[in-house]
Amino acid sequence: MTDRSVLSYDYYREASQRFDYFVLAVSTALCAYIGQTLVPQKLNVSPYALEVLSLFLLVASVIAGFKRIEKSVVSHRLNHTFLHLNEQRGQLVTSFSGKPVVKYTNR
Repeated sequence: MTDRSVLSYDYYREASQRFDYFVLAVSTALCAYIGQTLVPQKLNVSPYALEVLSLFLLVASVIAGFKRIEKSVVSHRLNHTFLHLNEQRGQLVTSFSGKPVVKYTNR
């Protein structure tokens, strides 16, 4: 039987990733729509300047979204490596002393 906290964390992580993907997809779609409908004009104080500014901010949010997903993947990889090494250390200690130092699951 798995721990409820581990199962809850898995659900949280999956929901968080899906939300990140959704927000990134919406931002990308808005960038494409604004970029497609934008008619070039001289840049001055007008609604056109606000539209260009919003396009730049959306592009910045898309870049930040990709960086967030990248850092999330890297942190999960590092966490997996850390847990795996602790499990191996626990197996080695168990084989020498008979008592496990690190409790782990075979997931």
